[in-house]
Amino acid sequence: MNLLFFFWIILSIGITLSVTNGQGCEVLRGSPSIVKRGLGKFSSAEKCGEACKSKAKCILWEFKKNTKECSIAKLKINDDKQANYGLNNCGSSPTNIPGLDNVLDEMRNMSKAIKDLKEQNENGFNNMNEKLTNVESQNEVLQLDFKEQTNLTMEKLDSTYNDLKNDSQVLHQQLTSLNEQTNFTKMEIQEKIDDKFDVAYNDHEMLKNESQVLGNELKSLIVDPATYCYGYFDSNTGTCYTYKVLTDVNRTWPDSRVECQRAGGDLAKIETNAEWQFVKKGILSGVDYHVFLGGTDVQQEDRWLWTDGSPVSFTDWLPGAPRNRTNYNCLAAAYGYSWQWFDEICEIYYREYYAVCKIKA
Repeated sequence: MNLLFFFWIILSIGITLSVTNGQGCEVLRGSPSIVKRGLGKFSSAEKCGEACKSKAKCILWEFKKNTKECSIAKLKINDDKQANYGLNNCGSSPTNIPGLDNVLDEMRNMSKAIKDLKEQNENGFNNMNEKLTNVESQNEVLQLDFKEQTNLTMEKLDSTYNDLKNDSQVLHQQLTSLNEQTNFTKMEIQEKIDDKFDVAYNDHEMLKNESQVLGNELKSLIVDPATYCYGYFDSNTGTCYTYKVLTDVNRTWPDSRVECQRAGGDLAKIETNAEWQFVKKGILSGVDYHVFLGGTDVQQEDRWLWTDGSPVSFTDWLPGAPRNRTNYNCLAAAYGYSWQWFDEICEIYYREYYAVCKIKA
């Protein structure tokens, strides 16, 4: 509506200017003209129209929906010339107004466009009415069909609900009966379990008493194995050992070990002070020369191991021993020095000693 309104304003101005030409008014310089200006972006066409109304001499506005840009057409004329250009029915010929023909052409084109747009709107409106009528008809059909389907579905649901209700009642009765039977069965089972438990407990107590009696009798029959050990009894391993001192000839440490192995043992491994006291006081009494034992640090200096590879944990070294020389790698006990230990050369003819062998009985 705003567009048509301003269109008629422009048309009226053109008619007014045409009429004034017939009055013979003087043609002056500075004729009015139409100027188009952009006002920027607005949120709506209404805002664009309001902006045109607020501008002096604004005769037409245009709003582009896609870009939101607003532009206006203004009548450019000096205030002191208004009386000479048609606004008071006296002005120059329309042919002398710059840009007026272009404005009239634009208005004609706009009028045609408005007419075409109106026809398109009428056609579109008619098409929309036809589609709406079709949709309403289809909607009525769908409503009738939906109502029929709903009625059928409700009937089926009611029937199914009644069947389920009846089945539920039957199941409830069966469950009640089953619970009663289960409770009765549980009582029977519990009574049987209690009876069995009482019998088993009594049997257990009887077997326990008999086991104690048998255990006491067995203890009286068991003899301490140390009683039958005629050597040294190792209580940690429950093993009985005998010892043999090789005094027939002097030997090197390797030769001494070979001879002990021939006797069924190895060079002596002394694990505790008790064992060492047993060897010194019993086995070495009467021996008058140094003896080799089964220790060596030949693999790593000052890391002493027995012949079975276990570390030497108990020691009885002489003061200042071991000397930790690279070639003093075998363990010996010194005669005349309470059999305390020292490190010695393993293989040299003038370092040959007796040897103590340890043999499992």
